[in-house]
Amino acid sequence: MTAQTKADHEADTLLFSLRQLAAITGIHRDTIKQRLGGISPRSARNGHAVYFLGDVGSALFADAGGTPTAPPNKLGPQAANHMASAQLKKIKIDQQLGHLLPVDKVRLEWGRVLKAVMATLETLPDVLERDAGLTPEQIIAVVTTLDDVRERLYQEMIDPPEVAHG
Repeated sequence: MTAQTKADHEADTLLFSLRQLAAITGIHRDTIKQRLGGISPRSARNGHAVYFLGDVGSALFADAGGTPTAPPNKLGPQAANHMASAQLKKIKIDQQLGHLLPVDKVRLEWGRVLKAVMATLETLPDVLERDAGLTPEQIIAVVTTLDDVRERLYQEMIDPPEVAHG
């Protein structure tokens, strides 16, 4: 089989009719037909339109996972309650899996790490003087540089850059 015919064969295996898409996804055929309204079929098999999975994937699952189609502030009370409940459940699951940590724990860990970094920076000039044989002028340059580094770290801590939430 040539490379081109192999590619054609692989592409053909990703062509599905509405019935096949419904069977694979568990979404009703009429719902699939509605979601694929603006997508043209790639070809036909046995008189039925077939769609390339790459063309229809995002349209099929646009509303999957309970994502509301309206902005949260436009939802009715029941839908807003369901959405809030789902978000809280997701947060709890993320916490249980260790993907989301309490702020206090993060602060403690960052404090521990920064304390170790600062202790290392404090002793670095002495270590360089003793082990690397740096001259007093070189040590002064190292101390000046380390002071600048400490100041930048401090400034980042008190005035962190804005973080996009998404």
